[in-house]
Amino acid sequence: MKPLLFGILLLAAYLPASAATLDGKQALVCSASTTIECLLDMDCSRISNESIDAPALFRIDFNKKTVSSMMVGHKARPPGRFDSFHIIEGKLFIQGHSDSIQDVRDALAWSLSISQYSAKMVLSAAAEEAAYVIFGSCSPLSTSTEN
Repeated sequence: MKPLLFGILLLAAYLPASAATLDGKQALVCSASTTIECLLDMDCSRISNESIDAPALFRIDFNKKTVSSMMVGHKARPPGRFDSFHIIEGKLFIQGHSDSIQDVRDALAWSLSISQYSAKMVLSAAAEEAAYVIFGSCSPLSTSTEN
């Protein structure tokens, strides 16, 4: 990805979106700002996305029903998949799963909530003996960068 395009996408992730554009009809780009990890029998703590191979920037494609990294050189994880999404009380809810990286037992189930009013998102994920919460924001991906 060209540096200028990457910068534009990163900026777009921080701009508030209108409710009409957060309706599941247009692809989104989401940016993670805070990540928390809770391990079995341990306290929860703030961590970096890199420590769990979670992308700081990811794309939600409603046509393909996938969530995938937009990070250049990010560790190859199959795109997360979702079967459906719902809009309830001004929030876009998406639920799905992510398969393991080859030869690693790290598949997980996740749920994503995006406010149609503020464009803020909360992603929660459950893995084997661990849970993750990622806060951030989402914005529509312009049609010129969707393909």
